[in-house]
Amino acid sequence: IISRLRRRLRENQVARGVIMSALFETVPERHRAAIGFDWCADSAGMVETLSGHGWLLRHFPRRLATDEGSSFVPAFSLISMRGEQPPYLVDLIKRSGLRPETFVIESMLRRYVEASAYLLFVQALYVEAHTQNVLYEVDASGGLTGRFAIRDLSDTSVSIPLRLARRKPLPVLASGFLPAGASFPL
Repeated sequence: IISRLRRRLRENQVARGVIMSALFETVPERHRAAIGFDWCADSAGMVETLSGHGWLLRHFPRRLATDEGSSFVPAFSLISMRGEQPPYLVDLIKRSGLRPETFVIESMLRRYVEASAYLLFVQALYVEAHTQNVLYEVDASGGLTGRFAIRDLSDTSVSIPLRLARRKPLPVLASGFLPAGASFPL
């Protein structure tokens, strides 16, 4: 239950999350580290046959949180009011002493755009990144580390022609893995 709504994943979303996790696993570790990028892997899923809805087993980002006390914060939490207090992002900008647009570009957007371009043009993976799915790493002192992660891989997609042209691997799927009559492109 998220925000008093019961979120149900359809069978094709469960399958997509697991498949996309397998594709993200093919991104070389040195590339992940260089762009400061990780994801919440959807390693397994199951679907109840009568309703066609199911669940995913999702893991927290495991590669980036190397500093003691660091954690991940969704982008919407950085820009949301905190009761009567301004958003946390305002505090971060004030602490930095930079102009707001400079801080946002340098601390949040530059790395994100670099990683998104790499994923799209090199790995042929498209991320539906919005403020709920993008998580920024915050260090023990509350500052942004410049690293981020994405979650909800059931909202991502892959360009098979571009992936093949780039000679990138595709997952080998067991017989019967994909939902019958799947109406979504892999």
